[in-house]
Amino acid sequence: MIKLHTLASLLAVAILSTGCSKAEDPNPPAGPKVSPTASPTPAPSAANVKLGENFFPIWPWTYPEKSRFGDRYAEIYGLIAAGGCNVVKAPVSDLDACQAAGLKVLVADPRVWRGDLKTVTEKQAEKDFLSLLRDINNHPAVVGFFVGDEPTTETFRGLEIIYRLIEKHAPGKVGLLGLFPCIADPLSQLKADDYETYVREFLKTCRPRIFGYDHYDLTQSKRYPSDTYWQNLETFRKISAEQKIPFFVWVGCGAFGEQREQSAADMRFEVFSVLAYGAKGIGYFTFLSVQVGEHRAEPIDGFGKPSPFFYEVQHLNKRLQLLGPELLPLRCDAVYHYTTFGVPAGSRTLAEGDLLKSIKVNKKEYRLLIGEFTHRDTGARYLMIVNCDLDHTVTVTPELVKPARDIYYFEPYLGKYIDFAAYNGIAPGDGRLIKVIPK
Repeated sequence: MIKLHTLASLLAVAILSTGCSKAEDPNPPAGPKVSPTASPTPAPSAANVKLGENFFPIWPWTYPEKSRFGDRYAEIYGLIAAGGCNVVKAPVSDLDACQAAGLKVLVADPRVWRGDLKTVTEKQAEKDFLSLLRDINNHPAVVGFFVGDEPTTETFRGLEIIYRLIEKHAPGKVGLLGLFPCIADPLSQLKADDYETYVREFLKTCRPRIFGYDHYDLTQSKRYPSDTYWQNLETFRKISAEQKIPFFVWVGCGAFGEQREQSAADMRFEVFSVLAYGAKGIGYFTFLSVQVGEHRAEPIDGFGKPSPFFYEVQHLNKRLQLLGPELLPLRCDAVYHYTTFGVPAGSRTLAEGDLLKSIKVNKKEYRLLIGEFTHRDTGARYLMIVNCDLDHTVTVTPELVKPARDIYYFEPYLGKYIDFAAYNGIAPGDGRLIKVIPK
């Protein structure tokens, strides 16, 4: 049970996230022009959560092990939730603590997150999985199972067994893992001819409901990511659109090795760059610091306390909680770079889109990323414009192929679409989801 003083401290964190209210102005200024079609997206009930389909997941890689934090583990789950995450991988023993914190759970258990995928039999795997389900006992916090990380093709047969057991005995739940990034060596790591073959073989064999990968490329030695960062996104966007399976991306959240300690602009860039490619979920590596090694600058440090960076990521996640549901029904049609620094190898140019004709930018040098989207139900068109410059704000004026009556952007602080023309500056690394209202 979470102690009263702990609940008080978590309440303080939540209050900090929203800021202090001021006395009401007797003569408030006129508000921004609001889209008449703006409406909140209802959250699905716990029993009907489908990650990447009707629920936008935001989750940390690490969970608070009891062996590390003792009886403070429940407090730290509360801190993870206060930081803006809504899903966590956790063992069966922690399900009640996660539910109390308001977190959905991907169960992490050796009966599904196995080390014997090359040799496991279907009979043994089913026996173990049914044992796990008895322990879970239909717990309402469970939305799926964490089944592995960076598998080789040699383990796909074992993973196929696990995925089929989830479909058979826990229908509606997901199996989730992260694939290797495209910089992995095909021979020694992927065990495949090339990266696209590796990804396609995983989908063909395991048929997951959601799939994803990690690629951390903001380093100490270079300001901007390599071309491979964008190539990885191109591969996943293309395959996700073809197969109609949502994808997610693990992004860096804390430093390790040559990875740099992220700024607020870095974090915005990591999140919005993948959203522009159509990602339907965000994972953070690690968010909560691991116990050993040279990991550093995570939002929750190795003592299980919020670091100064906590509030930057919390702010981003609070925005993402409102923006994410708006992105779920959008199909990513095209993504391209509009920049004076040269289009990354393997990426697209503005000429390949059909919604945007050009952009007027208030800088001589700029790095913009644009995603074009269509609403799967209404056919409405959207743009995601990302300012990939990590140092300078830009002001942008889109020129559409077909003139529009209005263009609105989704303002997460308000939870509404408001007039973009009046608020067309984009902060370093930030992105804007824009809705096009035709004439």
